[in-house]
Amino acid sequence: MKILAVAVVAALGLAGCAAEDTVSSDNETRDTTFVPAPTEESETSSEDLYVELIRDEYYSVDNMNDYELVEFGKNMCSAIDDGLTVPGLAELALEYDVDAQMLGFITGAAIAAFCPRHSDFFDGY
Repeated sequence: MKILAVAVVAALGLAGCAAEDTVSSDNETRDTTFVPAPTEESETSSEDLYVELIRDEYYSVDNMNDYELVEFGKNMCSAIDDGLTVPGLAELALEYDVDAQMLGFITGAAIAAFCPRHSDFFDGY
């Protein structure tokens, strides 16, 4: 789960890159090719990346619109702020009869997108 969080954070960080390094196959010359930064309209927000990640992994959330998914993720961050623990997360999965792995995945993605201050949430589990 921590790897997922790191991957999402890395993807967010890479969105702002403005140069691309290319190395020839013989490794003799290095060329730095300028790649323009994305325009404001084409930048992908952390919310968009979060929604895309969840939708790519779990088709069972098709009954939720993007706004609901984002709000759910932000609510998970608020719950962690209020003291939610990993065992508490497992209890929520049982209480609401949802797949615990899916809830953990969504929570990890939410942490990476909306509350990276909780990046250690799954440490030790």
